[in-house]
Amino acid sequence: MSKLKSLILLCSLVFFSTAQAQTDVSLLIQHRLGDAEYAPMTTAVTNEGYEFHVSSLRYYISGISIQHDGGQTTPVSDLYLLVDPTVTTGEISLGNFDIEDVEGITFAVGVDEQANHGDPTLWDSDHALAPQVPSMHWGWASGYRFVAFEGMSGAAFAQEFELHGLGDGNYQPDGVSLEAIGFKQSGKQVIAITADYQEALYNIDPSTGIQSHGENGPAKRAIQNFVNRVFTGVTEGEISVQNEILDQNAGLSVFPNPSQGPVTLKLQPLAPRSQYDIEVLDASGQMVQSLEMSSEQQNLELDDAGLYLIQLKQDGRIVATEKVIVN
Repeated sequence: MSKLKSLILLCSLVFFSTAQAQTDVSLLIQHRLGDAEYAPMTTAVTNEGYEFHVSSLRYYISGISIQHDGGQTTPVSDLYLLVDPTVTTGEISLGNFDIEDVEGITFAVGVDEQANHGDPTLWDSDHALAPQVPSMHWGWASGYRFVAFEGMSGAAFAQEFELHGLGDGNYQPDGVSLEAIGFKQSGKQVIAITADYQEALYNIDPSTGIQSHGENGPAKRAIQNFVNRVFTGVTEGEISVQNEILDQNAGLSVFPNPSQGPVTLKLQPLAPRSQYDIEVLDASGQMVQSLEMSSEQQNLELDDAGLYLIQLKQDGRIVATEKVIVN
């Protein structure tokens, strides 16, 4: 064999082995309020005993890196996630990497300084940093809200609270560092983490109707709680439980979207001996319709214009959420 053919063969083998090592990696966030699954208007309790409901919660994740294969680190470049627990219920693709075994994940809560002071209108409309409704951008000087946490507390849940935390000084690169085993699922690696939003109000009293917007005070503390307390990784001892959750994660599609009122819901094949229910929430988190879904396709009518969240429950557990706009 000539030297040229040998070199071509060697290069081909190297390319093939590299291509074989590439793996799709995704992130799955399990949204919780203490011992309960997250759902709008669910009662939760702070560490100081104050009961509260969450009416709206959104936050940014950026600066993601994956730890794998004996301590190697691979950054996930230029990815910004806007997480809304009522919408971000499935796997989030992180990309395709030369990774065999995932060992952990690191990220920041918020938006890095350069992107934080960029022009939101320059991003594509479906990008996390593009203008949002309601807005997640505080202004040119301050940038984005890193965490926007709103709800009700106090006597009879009559006091509305708002925590909007922001500011370059509150951005901590690699602030969240979790040990998390990657679960092999259909040829890809799934990194599962848990987010317990009850911990976001650690040492914060929402019962007085607190309104904190900016870089300091309770808004700052809420960001710190996200960094230090909210997230935990799923480790090897929890693999069987997590695989069961992943296997049961049902798919829900809603069309047309936007709609003039009539909406069709379609599911993946129903699991035997499971009960499926649909709950329709308006933009304030109030339930406006509920029904049992006994077939893989069902129609419903949304009379009023606005934004709706359609939640699919399997045996009482939220397994999918879709957003639909009615014009």
